[in-house]
Amino acid sequence: ILQNTFTATPEYQLLENFTQSHQNINFVSGYTFYKRYKSGLQPTPSANKIRNSKDEWYDMYNAAAMINAGNNPPIYYKSKLVVGVELFPYQNILKPLLGESLINLGGSVSSLGTQKQRSVFAIKDVKLAPIICYESIYGDFVNDYVKNGAQFLAVITNDGWWQNSQGHKQHLMLSKLRAIENRRDLVRSANTGISAIINQQGALLQQLDYGTKGVLKASINLNKQLTFYNRYGDYIARISQFLSILLLLTTFLSRKKANFL
Repeated sequence: ILQNTFTATPEYQLLENFTQSHQNINFVSGYTFYKRYKSGLQPTPSANKIRNSKDEWYDMYNAAAMINAGNNPPIYYKSKLVVGVELFPYQNILKPLLGESLINLGGSVSSLGTQKQRSVFAIKDVKLAPIICYESIYGDFVNDYVKNGAQFLAVITNDGWWQNSQGHKQHLMLSKLRAIENRRDLVRSANTGISAIINQQGALLQQLDYGTKGVLKASINLNKQLTFYNRYGDYIARISQFLSILLLLTTFLSRKKANFL
């Protein structure tokens, strides 16, 4: 969908009209957005030049948006990208060498756009974290949503590329861990995966199994308090890294001293 004209699309108008008739309903969904620029300069590092144009560029985003009555939809751009599918690192060096090869392997020769801040969506006094797919495996990343005021977590994902394997099940388990770390209820909507309601203790309250169509209905508990993890993050990992470096340095100096003697 072209983001510049998103609110004029029939799909948006249909949902917006529905929320006008049902004031307490809000839609949070995933979208693929294109943002078009008219400029002689590349506007962002991830922008791609439109073919056969002299000075027009576009960005593509894996995004989430919330539609409710009478308001401009807030939009969040996925910012933890899957390498090779959504992110092509070192484009200036590798694209001329490997571009066609990656296309043949089903990869990508361009990168999606991202954003720096973790945006939260506000429904009156309620704030939710719009977490897109792969982002949910990063504890410190999700932590930033909570620091920005998120009172519950919402994961939008498509796990179909794992097919019916252990992959989509492990992805669900990581959502349980995010709920525990942040002491936030978590709502998980999976197009092809396991949709679920998870409470603040990581208990799986409801779920729709892989390949099952349906609806989950639940009351969500909100939490504004910051946990120890929210305040200090992955301190165990940081301490472990420091001790590992210290151990390697000590071992190196000990061997050097022994050789000198």
